[in-house]
Amino acid sequence: MFQTNDYITKTLMLIVGIFLLISSLLLIFNNQFFFEKYPIISKKISINTELVTNNSFQNMDGWNYIENNLYDGKGVISSISNPVSSLVESIDEKRLYKYSLVAKCSKSADKGKGRLQLIWLSNDSSILESEIKLFDCTAQEKNHSMITHSPADAKYVIVFASGHSEDKIIFKSVSLIKVHPNENLLKLLGLFNFIISLGIFYMAFKGLDRGFYIFSIPFIFLHIIWIIILLLNYFTLSHQMSAEDKAAKMIELATKQTDLYDAAQLAVENEEYQWAMELTDSLIALNNEDQKAKDIKAYAADKFALTQTASNDYIFRSFSVLAIWIILLGALIITRIRSGMSYSFKGLEKAFGLDDIISKNLLILSIILLILGLLNYIFDPGGFIKRTPYVLNDHFTELSALYLKMILFIFLITLIFQYRIGLSSTLLVMSTALSTILFIELTTQLAFTLTFENLYIKLLVFSYFFINLLVFLRNRKLLL
Repeated sequence: MFQTNDYITKTLMLIVGIFLLISSLLLIFNNQFFFEKYPIISKKISINTELVTNNSFQNMDGWNYIENNLYDGKGVISSISNPVSSLVESIDEKRLYKYSLVAKCSKSADKGKGRLQLIWLSNDSSILESEIKLFDCTAQEKNHSMITHSPADAKYVIVFASGHSEDKIIFKSVSLIKVHPNENLLKLLGLFNFIISLGIFYMAFKGLDRGFYIFSIPFIFLHIIWIIILLLNYFTLSHQMSAEDKAAKMIELATKQTDLYDAAQLAVENEEYQWAMELTDSLIALNNEDQKAKDIKAYAADKFALTQTASNDYIFRSFSVLAIWIILLGALIITRIRSGMSYSFKGLEKAFGLDDIISKNLLILSIILLILGLLNYIFDPGGFIKRTPYVLNDHFTELSALYLKMILFIFLITLIFQYRIGLSSTLLVMSTALSTILFIELTTQLAFTLTFENLYIKLLVFSYFFINLLVFLRNRKLLL
């Protein structure tokens, strides 16, 4: 096995291969857990398609209502006894949607509660599920939103603009947008894990291969960096109020000249514990002996902690996974050292060690395309997000775009390595398997639902597949 007599190397390689195979299956088929339990989702969407017809209520076309003359030219006036609603068709089941409202309190009220309300319907108009999220309106226009999944068998949805009491609220617009979940990245990570495990099991029969280490060690190192970045992102972003929310509340305080103690107490009563803690932090900064502020903050912190029960579990799991990946990296480095394979990168007389002109030219073309892709990211780092419809434009997506480019960089390094020391049969098998799976996904959308509605990525996947297929077929003898 692995054409080596070293049992430590055999054992470590099998452990790494089995772990990567299991983790790949979990990431591909059970990744929803990570995003449903620990979401960090921005309110901003890069490119979207509005699904609500007449979402600004012009002349109330397409909207259902009880009383006439609700539209005043700037918005629609609504309350719990006089809601307005609209039916949205062509809904996809089990998809991610963002529902948002722009609203403010009417002149007759300076505070009140409104609703973000959806009713999901099946093809025969049966009610599948109803969702309601309350929000506090203010005298200033403010955007209120929620991210939700459409239930199974959903075909239609009724969107509402409604108050939660008889206090009248002015709604300026309503929006429903389909977005792509960032879970696709985890599926892609799972696919890479599967490909590396495939390379390990292939080497179990073929023998250890220097080319495999050139790809797998940088990839796992990058994976470790990725987990660290996500942890830092979680610590810095997950428990902060958005700048928009904080600015709106500060303006409201300044407008009403509200006493900070009263504002903090009101925030606790309204279950706005983060806002209460920020207000009391300001009071304590002015007077460190302010016991009243400390008491309010302590109470708010206790209540806030009850809403964050997943935090410690998330941190524990993340550090556990990080430790496992560090161990895997160490295991691969140990097997590389004990393998006895040369560390020399002395170049061959022929590029890739091949006589076949077509294969050499295709591989050189791959190097050129990878360089162009990396240069494109350097000069247009936001291009991936701008060219991908429905993707969530948040910090996680920016890191995902960087991650994908780092993967391309690893591909480039492995190709340059093979250009000097010869084409690796292990990398050829791994690359052909990866390109084939991605090609099947984009042509049938049946594999792992990794669909990217991005023309650039589609062209990349198609070219990657055909280049790999031709090189594989023309160099089958390397596999024997």
